[in-house]
Amino acid sequence: MEWANFLLVESTPRVLTVDYAPRPNILGGTHHAALASIVAYNFEGASEWHVLDAAEPDEKQVSLAYISKVPSKTLIRAAQDVGAVVVVRTKADFQAQALLISNWARALSWIAAARCHGLSDMQERAFSTIRATGPMTLRAVQRDALDPQAFALAVAAMFRLVQQGRLACDLHLHPLSLNTKFSLNRETGDV
Repeated sequence: MEWANFLLVESTPRVLTVDYAPRPNILGGTHHAALASIVAYNFEGASEWHVLDAAEPDEKQVSLAYISKVPSKTLIRAAQDVGAVVVVRTKADFQAQALLISNWARALSWIAAARCHGLSDMQERAFSTIRATGPMTLRAVQRDALDPQAFALAVAAMFRLVQQGRLACDLHLHPLSLNTKFSLNRETGDV
């Protein structure tokens, strides 16, 4: 579940930075273990505390008592004290987004492979091209690439633009392929 949550956080364009090892908390003078598995900060400075719920209650016995256990009152109080929002993710949430999670595992491998290369120029070229000509598929990127390494870096640049919220892609709809489509992200207004 932690891997799936990591991939969902990494695929969320509004996330600016993430703390994958939040420190223990002190609440009311009492030392508590880390209350969240991940703390994500967005561009507006707000934070989200991610909590994973691995419990699988019998659907017939889901009750208010179970629901009130996750998140705990301590967690809610601590989050409110610092202005954070609590995000609880369950196995069902991850199953509902299985395609996106699987695709982002692959997308992050492209980004990781390019971590020693400067991508900013390629990102600006890709963004400018899509702004001028409209949506673009990975097939078009491959066709325009000079060699396999240039293609790999261009793909990494495109996925970084998605991470940054400047581009959108259809990884939640279709398996990652040469037909994966990138377009301007209308939600962020970066058009």
